[in-house]
Amino acid sequence: MSGEHTLKAVRGSFIDVTRTVDNPEEIASALRFIEDGLLLIKQG
Repeated sequence: MSGEHTLKAVRGSFIDVTRTVDNPEEIASALRFIEDGLLLIKQG
């Protein structure tokens, strides 16, 4: 079973954190809302 790979797909709305920030005031500019996205999870 060690050679077996699993792949899962989740479709939905996501919040993507595009980068880290130093100040709390910068958080909004570092977020991206994806209304209809597809997340692929490998071995998860």
